[in-house]
Amino acid sequence: MMITPMRLFFMACLYLSGTVYAAGVHVHGQGQLQVALEGAGLDILLTIPAMDMVGFEHQPSSSAHKKAVRSAQQRLQDASAVVLLPAEARCELRSAEVSSELLSSLQNHNHHGHGHGHKEKREHASRNDHGQKEHSHQHNDHPHADFSVSYHYQCDRPDALSLLTLVLLEDFPALSLNAELVSDRGVRSDVLTAAAPRLVLTPGR
Repeated sequence: MMITPMRLFFMACLYLSGTVYAAGVHVHGQGQLQVALEGAGLDILLTIPAMDMVGFEHQPSSSAHKKAVRSAQQRLQDASAVVLLPAEARCELRSAEVSSELLSSLQNHNHHGHGHGHKEKREHASRNDHGQKEHSHQHNDHPHADFSVSYHYQCDRPDALSLLTLVLLEDFPALSLNAELVSDRGVRSDVLTAAAPRLVLTPGR
């Protein structure tokens, strides 16, 4: 994939947004959506708090929690269940990658047990509001977790990319997304919700 100035700018925006997000700007019910449109290429990065996606943030230990994490991964991997693009743009999904601290935990559990450690971690988390020092220590143990998914599309008719609809929001009425669009026309921002799930990609539409 050719690295163009626009793509470099988009990657820088994602890095800065991710740095701020990871530094403590973690709000349940609030996710991030970054979109880059350049030529025939469309890149999308979606980040959702694990609490909103699966109902918990701790590392999954029960079979029910592991199943919920795997189900969330599969759902996000299916771009058609997350994003709707205009059919006339004829966009083809070239890649879809899902990541989460909770997925890493599942992989670790396949190699060695952490039952005692998780019990201690949950007990420590329950005391998390008793001091900033404890919160800082717990932060190093991933007290907050997210699900992130990136999609890359190539479109035959990028001029027909008038808007993008986050159909995933239909099932998450309490979730809002701070959206950022980077294109050759500049940078714009918006807030998407279940009641307003569309991000306008082409000005004047």
